[in-house]
Amino acid sequence: MSSWPPPGDHVNPAAAPVPPPLPPIPPPYPPAVVVPVAAPPVYPPQQGYYVQPGYPAQPYVYVHPQPRWNGLAIAGFVLSFIWYLWWVGVILAAIGLAQTRRTGERGRGLAIAGIIIGSFFTVIALIVIIAAIAIPIALSRAT
Repeated sequence: MSSWPPPGDHVNPAAAPVPPPLPPIPPPYPPAVVVPVAAPPVYPPQQGYYVQPGYPAQPYVYVHPQPRWNGLAIAGFVLSFIWYLWWVGVILAAIGLAQTRRTGERGRGLAIAGIIIGSFFTVIALIVIIAAIAIPIALSRAT
């Protein structure tokens, strides 16, 4: 017959460590209190423009919206910098310049710059092409 706990493993309950006491339980929160909120005050409509004494009244200035930018002028300007599309940039910039004159849109300067830059690269390309053809011919005649 066996007894529990075994005779050799008996632990004295008085010698066991005592855990520390638990902290006290905080009291429950008080119920929420609903505070009535007053409606915002109603002001009478303003009768006129109030000017603070000692300062002059500022006149109302209407700012006219600026005209839109011409997309072809912008595209022509950007494409005039790309080495294999500069000729497209010249064409788009020329069309954009004509549109800015007709519609009054912004971008006239970009269109002119696109035409000038694209034309410059076109002249450089023609010089390179002519040199690439003429130099081998001149060298072959020299020998």
